Amino acid sequence: MSVDTPRSVVSWPRYVWPQVALSQRVYWQDIAFALVGAVMPVAMGIFPMVQVRDADPLPGGIRPVDVLAPSGLCVSVIWIAYAVINSAARRRETRTYKRLRATPIPQSAILVGEATSAALPALAQSAVVLVVAMTVFHVAAPVHWLLVVAGLVIGAVTMGLLTFGVSGLLPSSELSTWIVTPFVIGMWFLSGSLSVAGGAASTVDRIADYLPSTAFVQIVRTGYFGQDFVSHDLTDRPRLSLGQALDVIHQPLGVLILWIAVGYLLFRSCFRWEPRTSRRGRRSAKQAG
Repeated sequence: MSVDTPRSVVSWPRYVWPQVALSQRVYWQDIAFALVGAVMPVAMGIFPMVQVRDADPLPGGIRPVDVLAPSGLCVSVIWIAYAVINSAARRRETRTYKRLRATPIPQSAILVGEATSAALPALAQSAVVLVVAMTVFHVAAPVHWLLVVAGLVIGAVTMGLLTFGVSGLLPSSELSTWIVTPFVIGMWFLSGSLSVAGGAASTVDRIADYLPSTAFVQIVRTGYFGQDFVSHDLTDRPRLSLGQALDVIHQPLGVLILWIAVGYLLFRSCFRWEPRTSRRGRRSAKQAG
């Protein structure tokens, strides 16, 4: 993969929003796939709250539906993996990326534009889930708005960059859908977004702490309630100021930074701009010549 020149890196911001607009236009051309990507994360974010809406409060007075509301905001961020994998595979097979690479648009601008295009709908879906949680389930507003928004944005950046890197390892768009869906469901389940944990943390819980989905759920929950939702086995969760909350989330924030680095390395080494068949065809032609 070629490296952007210093001049292109300086000028790339002006290419990003046109790339976002192009990405959205291509995305909505497949209306069935786009509607699934638009509706499913909202439904998945609301469904767990419906199941526990009448459950008794937990120790400390927090209702189970309250605990599941902030994690419901994160479902659309987890779903970015599904949208990105499928979009990247489709655009590679239709040679959209190949045509973009032949333009003056820097590769970094293409990546940022694609990631932004995936993140913006996810953040809008999170807003829809928040409105439903506050109006239908009477969940209180977030205590530390800044931390909630930061957790969602950093989570979206992590999932977008990581998934673009992984997309280069996967085959056609049809197979990519089947491959990525179990991983999306697994991250959703292990993040704690489906149930309210009680009792001592299991080994699986502690391993799941190192998944990106769990990390940004912990950040968003901590910011939403202004209480420690990173440490396990707490019987009492005292109120935290914004500064104290920022100190509490150092572990999940470090986990996300690590996954961002992994995603960038995968993107630099594994992302493919052309279909696999195209590369095989070029090799065959070269050998024949």
